[in-house]
Amino acid sequence: MDDSILVVKAVLGPLRSWAATQTHVLSAAEQSRTDRYRFDRDRSRFVVSRVVLRTVLGRYLSLDAGGIAFDDWCYRCSRHHAKP
Repeated sequence: MDDSILVVKAVLGPLRSWAATQTHVLSAAEQSRTDRYRFDRDRSRFVVSRVVLRTVLGRYLSLDAGGIAFDDWCYRCSRHHAKP
């Protein structure tokens, strides 16, 4: 592995309809979190950002996007930091 950094910029608006067809890659916890958003714009922003993140990581690491696990546990304070 090299010391390079990959920066990805995604414009959320144009990706909304595509991301809506890719929600199968979200984990059960992410799908549950999606349901807790009060406003559609926030829900959509979360879905697009997570689907893009999983897709990019999956392609970069040659893994299935739905099989990537994220951990929101903070080892410094021993708490979860996921919102909302």
